[in-house]
Amino acid sequence: MGSDGVFDAMTNFECLALAGTAAGKVTRNSGVNRAEGPMAAAGAVVANAADWWRRNPGSDNITAVVVGL
Repeated sequence: MGSDGVFDAMTNFECLALAGTAAGKVTRNSGVNRAEGPMAAAGAVVANAADWWRRNPGSDNITAVVVGL
């Protein structure tokens, strides 16, 4: 889930690809806390959207929630 500040900066597909890549990098390491994958995914999405807003005029709130199983 994400706010419009995320989806103004990237498409659904871009968001999912970025989140999946970030979560995958973390969860491949042995001994990782199960919460670290979703946290990395949400952090990557927010960071990417924040970077987009810094480069483009305007501003918006940026929120991302990733739920892991």
